[in-house]
Amino acid sequence: MFAAFRLPELTRYPLWYDEVFSLTLAQQDWAELLRRAVADRTNPPLFYALLKAWIGIGGESVAWMRLLPCLCGILVAVPLVALARRWLGDLPAAFAAGMAAAASPLAVFLANELRGYSLLLLLATLSCLAFARLTDDRAGAGAAGPVPPLALLVAVNVALVYAHYFGWLVVGAEVGAAAF
Repeated sequence: MFAAFRLPELTRYPLWYDEVFSLTLAQQDWAELLRRAVADRTNPPLFYALLKAWIGIGGESVAWMRLLPCLCGILVAVPLVALARRWLGDLPAAFAAGMAAAASPLAVFLANELRGYSLLLLLATLSCLAFARLTDDRAGAGAAGPVPPLALLVAVNVALVYAHYFGWLVVGAEVGAAAF
């Protein structure tokens, strides 16, 4: 459902100012990309760096470039349903939550914009899931997986704050919840 709502929207409209800004940064050499991203002070450089690598793989067609944030918007379904299942307790409720998120007009729109918003959503959802697994009393703090839960949470949160400054809000909420 996430793909069905997002993929048809890839080329519905031409690039607009903020998207052109993303493309302009991604077209720079690595040093200049980082310098301009830091100087801009509106977004950290992770999305621009990913976009630069993505363009290096497939070129600069609007459909290809927008596929990067669109894939992030589609992939968010996996941690979102896992998180909903963890909090809601059963698969049908988690599936319903996933369906509602799949059809969200704002989420669909932002997943098809050449900006870091869907990457922010993906990483924030992964962060919340990693935090839930780390603090889940039923599983224990050292539970499951090849990567220790704290290491996973730290890695996701580092990526999160390098993807968008609003990532700090998620990290702050998790620190506050842990302290509480």
